[in-house]
Amino acid sequence: MSADNLEVPYFVPGRLELQNLQLHVRSNLFSQGPLIINTDENKQIVQKFIQVVWREQNLAVLGDFWTADCINHATTEADNCGLDALHTYHESFFSEFSAFSNIQIAISQQIAEADRVVTCITIKGKHTKTFHGIPPTGQCIETSVIRIDRIQDNKIAEHWSVANTTNLMQ
Repeated sequence: MSADNLEVPYFVPGRLELQNLQLHVRSNLFSQGPLIINTDENKQIVQKFIQVVWREQNLAVLGDFWTADCINHATTEADNCGLDALHTYHESFFSEFSAFSNIQIAISQQIAEADRVVTCITIKGKHTKTFHGIPPTGQCIETSVIRIDRIQDNKIAEHWSVANTTNLMQ
């Protein structure tokens, strides 16, 4: 079936109109070059962020990994946009986890598609200080986190996560 034989109630384009339409669509789609997303590079951005910021607790480099207008959907705070809010979020996170020593953070799985990276993380440590009113138990803990990051211009632009924290409270 050719384009000339398509049944359209009000308008049936001829070959010239279809060629012009195809050229118009192609020029708009590729006017800024073809969209190429390197999912391996996106995964490496998140991996390096976890290494430098989470493991090394280096908050001075947040701007190297996150866009200035980033959105952190993982926080319950009303202010979840921008690097200042992200800095506050991570300070709180580090403060809470200071109740645990010998923290080990491991990426168990990572999947990327288009501009999204899903990372499954296991965090282990030893409960050596008071945590949410619970005195130190000396017990080893393990919790898991699933994070989803949207990458834009080689930085994290949006973040979502869910953590299994029930075993931290035992």
